[in-house]
Amino acid sequence: MQHFFTTSRKTAKLNSKNMNSTCPKSENCPIFKGGVLKRAESEQVYRNLYCNSGEKNYSKCVRYIVSEKTGKSAPTDILPNCSKDLNEIIKKVQETK
Repeated sequence: MQHFFTTSRKTAKLNSKNMNSTCPKSENCPIFKGGVLKRAESEQVYRNLYCNSGEKNYSKCVRYIVSEKTGKSAPTDILPNCSKDLNEIIKKVQETK
C-alpha cells in the first residue's frame, strides 16, 4: 500500500509542477494580456485552459504553435482553439513582413 501512496504523491507533485507553469509566449500574447475579446470572462477562460495550465496545455494553443513554427506572433483574430487550418495560418503569417 505504501508504494501506491508514494507513487501518487510523486505524480501529484509532477502534475502540480506542470500545471503551475505559464506559457513562455504570454508576455506578448493579446489573449493573455486581455482586451481582445468582448467579454473579459472569456479571456480568463482561455488563460485558465491554455496560458496558465502548464506546457501540456499551452503547447496545444494554436497561437503558441504558430509562433513556434514561424517565429512571429499569430494574428490577433486567432484564438487558442482556432479551428482554421493550421498550415494555412502558418502560411499567411510567413507571408507577412
